Amino acid sequence: MSQLIRIPWKFYMDHYERGLPTPDDVRGTKTHVYISADDPHLNSLWSDAEFYAHKFGPDLCPSIKASAKATLAAINKVVDGLE
Repeated sequence: MSQLIRIPWKFYMDHYERGLPTPDDVRGTKTHVYISADDPHLNSLWSDAEFYAHKFGPDLCPSIKASAKATLAAINKVVDGLE
C-alpha cells in the first residue's frame, strides 16, 4: 500500500471545487484528508499549492494561503522521504 499524506481539508476542497484534477481522498477527519502519495493527480494539487503558497501568489483569502502552505509542506515531507 502507498504511503498516505495528511493535508488540510480547506485547500483540498478549494482545489476540488475549482474543477482541477484532485487526488482521491482515502479517509478524512474534521480538519484533514488523507491522500495517496502515488495518486496520479498529486502533481496537480502540489503545483496549485505551490502557486498559492508563493509570496506573490493570490492573497484574497489568507486562510486558503495558509492551508496551501501546509498542504505543500505535507506533500514535500512525504515525497522527499520517498526519494
